[in-house]
Amino acid sequence: MNKFLKLTLVSALTLGVIGMAMSSSATAGAMHKRGHGAHFEFEKIDTNSDGYITKAEMSAHRMARFEQKDANGDGSISQDEMKTAMEARMAERHANSDRKPSVEQMEKRLGRMFRAMDENSDGKIVIEELPNFEDRMFAKVDTDKDNKISKEESEAAKKNRKKHKHKNNNG
Repeated sequence: MNKFLKLTLVSALTLGVIGMAMSSSATAGAMHKRGHGAHFEFEKIDTNSDGYITKAEMSAHRMARFEQKDANGDGSISQDEMKTAMEARMAERHANSDRKPSVEQMEKRLGRMFRAMDENSDGKIVIEELPNFEDRMFAKVDTDKDNKISKEESEAAKKNRKKHKHKNNNG
């Protein structure tokens, strides 16, 4: 599979695994993806409530989300476990919408995502097979480069994403 497609698919699932994080919806978890970038619920990741998200907090949140999807606790996510998590996320995301993806679409997407992430093709995904997005997120959001994301930086990134989305949808 070409590297770009693999990275795109891995990114989509990892954002789900990292958590459903920069949104105003408490029930969505802390991080999710809605087709136009990651959103995170700041307070869910800022576990010590000091007003900043550190890479350690982001990594801990990522691991907790991975463990949540690892239903049998064996340290890996099977395709069935991923399907269960994806179905729950899709149901939550589309709960108040008339637009619901078909089972066929979901299963097709699931298969592509799973194959892209299962680097060694052993039928399971371990945390080491998922890319570490903390560095990438910090490079974009931590504008003062102090190795922590403030609430203000988080809000500014959210506004930039909205402005970018609006620009892309209108022109």
